[in-house]
Amino acid sequence: MYLLDSSVAIEMMTEGKRLDIALSFIGDEEIAISPFTAHEILFGLSDEDESSKKFVNGINMINYDKACAEESATIDKYLTKSGNKIGIFDMFIASIAIANKMKLVTFDNDFSRVKGLDVKIL
Repeated sequence: MYLLDSSVAIEMMTEGKRLDIALSFIGDEEIAISPFTAHEILFGLSDEDESSKKFVNGINMINYDKACAEESATIDKYLTKSGNKIGIFDMFIASIAIANKMKLVTFDNDFSRVKGLDVKIL
């Protein structure tokens, strides 16, 4: 199962110009999002847009738990020491992927800074 970050999830939901790139990589693999990706989708779209709610309700969600909290603390310490911090939601999304041994699929190069993350940057 692949964990999608917000950049890929939004392309899929809106049928954006990079949709073909994402779909060709994902193929028949199961996909999921994190609660943080759901937040970014729901926050970023207008209140009248029911498609965002349908997308979030229709996709697997991998929750943030104690193992994820341990991973995100490790990521935060490492990136702070190295001076290469990433956004807090990105850190939480990366920790979910690591804790659940999932490949993260993204268009965002920031994830390349996270040590131990299995990431595919499209």
